[in-house]
Amino acid sequence: MISLWSFDIRNETESRLGTLRQVNGSEYFSTHAHAGIPFPDDEARALSEIEVIVGQHEFVLIDIYCRNGHPSYPVIQEQAFFDRHKHGDTQFNPPLFAAVYLLALPWWEHDPHLSQHPKPDVARL
Repeated sequence: MISLWSFDIRNETESRLGTLRQVNGSEYFSTHAHAGIPFPDDEARALSEIEVIVGQHEFVLIDIYCRNGHPSYPVIQEQAFFDRHKHGDTQFNPPLFAAVYLLALPWWEHDPHLSQHPKPDVARL
């Protein structure tokens, strides 16, 4: 029944359950506003700020998340997310993107490349 609803460019639609986001043709999740967390009004700017925080380590962090974080916290469709990011897709939800990086950060010190660099600022992320 939900598949009959009309979704905007961000694959979202408003409902009485909150904002529904379509992940693919048969999977959806709902989001709910949280008064204590500011949501960016300019997603492109927010994504740029996130990329500045993680620097050139974004692909390594995504790989670490897929190996270590995803089995316990499957907040994304791993292959679709990785493919979209690798091909420069910029239509990502900034808090979701930041969550992937945050879930990878506990393994920062265990990666031979990352451990040679300062860890990103968790509070800013």
